[in-house]
Amino acid sequence: MAETPASKLHIYLIDDHPVVREGFARALSDEPDMVVVGQAGTAADALRETASCKPDVVLVDLNIPDRDGIELLGALRAQLPQAKLLVLSGYDDEFRVAEALRAGAQGYLVKTSKL
Repeated sequence: MAETPASKLHIYLIDDHPVVREGFARALSDEPDMVVVGQAGTAADALRETASCKPDVVLVDLNIPDRDGIELLGALRAQLPQAKLLVLSGYDDEFRVAEALRAGAQGYLVKTSKL
């Protein structure tokens, strides 16, 4: 039986740095059970596009030029209640992590973390 796109984990990437988005998209494209369904560099683009592509997981950078990242998480949570929101950020202070989790993120990864 052939695998259908619906059986793959649909991922959406939000980061204001194109090289970061493209790097993640390329890395995730190597995973047979994942597909990147979209990318955005602004909150406005992300909110417009995620409404139609209905991702399972959204990777969110908190440093977005057109909206506070915590506010973006809240808007994404309201728009995509079933999606998993994972923060990928340069901010590593406990306050920002706690804010993100309260706003609806299910996980938080600091960009400087070692794998």
